[in-house]
Amino acid sequence: MFNSRPRTGKTMIMADIAKRTTDKNNRVLFLVHRKELIEQAEKTFKEQRVDMRLVQFSMIQSAAKHLKNLYPAKLIFVDEGHHSMAKSYLKVLDRFNESFKLLFTATPWRSGKGGFTEIADDLIVGRPVSWFIKKGYMADFDYYAPNEIDTEKLKVSQGDFSNKSINEALKHTIYGDAVKYYKQLAAGKQAIVYTHSVES
Repeated sequence: MFNSRPRTGKTMIMADIAKRTTDKNNRVLFLVHRKELIEQAEKTFKEQRVDMRLVQFSMIQSAAKHLKNLYPAKLIFVDEGHHSMAKSYLKVLDRFNESFKLLFTATPWRSGKGGFTEIADDLIVGRPVSWFIKKGYMADFDYYAPNEIDTEKLKVSQGDFSNKSINEALKHTIYGDAVKYYKQLAAGKQAIVYTHSVES
């Protein structure tokens, strides 16, 4: 399993490995759980001149239902590898015992029980975000958050604060004028807004 931070070139690394594999006339299977990830990977693989005749992209749901439609692959990529212990993934991965399997994720832990030792021999940790910022590959950032939170109400569930406890810990108000504060703090710059739930 390879742990790579978001936006640090995970797909480029996969494309390089795929090119080396297809250059030796070996097949590659690329498993994902969202269609958009296939489109992104296909574009990068083509740009890196991977032999696309030897690459098969598949949504995991389709792959698990139609195993007979999958070509035997020398190498299997699992994008968003933290999902790999789900039954659908295990069904596909177990089908190809002899294949090399590389799991890529920015989230190398599971929200459920157990770890990845049943499926991964090792965890390769990528560079930290601070390294990419220092080398000029990523922009530095500032972050801002309201301090109106009752931390006594926060409860951990499966390794993270539960949405229910965050709802109880936060006051249900809009903190100021979002557009006004964006203009004040970051006018003309990219900004990302995080919330703890869809409802929020």
